[in-house]
Amino acid sequence: MAPKRVCKFNETLQSEFKFIKKVKADNDYDVYCTIFSSSFSVSHGGRSDINDHLKTKKQNMQTCYQ
Repeated sequence: MAPKRVCKFNETLQSEFKFIKKVKADNDYDVYCTIFSSSFSVSHGGRSDINDHLKTKKQNMQTCYQ
């Protein structure tokens, strides 16, 4: 079985998602969302982890205001 690939938060993702920041300089896997004030990992899916985070948070906000 091949080893699992681990995604990292890189400059490309940083330029695309300016509101996402690294939690620590030496940690490329955990990030902080300045819009929703929460941290999460991008090690599993990278860009899709960020998109999933945004989608989930937006849905939660819509539910709260209905």
